[in-house]
Amino acid sequence: MMIDVSLVAEGIQFEIPKWYIYFLMAFSFMVDVIQMKIDKHK
Repeated sequence: MMIDVSLVAEGIQFEIPKWYIYFLMAFSFMVDVIQMKIDKHK
């Protein structure tokens, strides 16, 4: 979803820093990994 927002923003000439998008993707990945580990133990 964040990538879609970024593409729309760039389409209307609003720049979102790339590091912000990469940080959000990495954070989301880490949350998913933690959730998978928790679910595996249940």
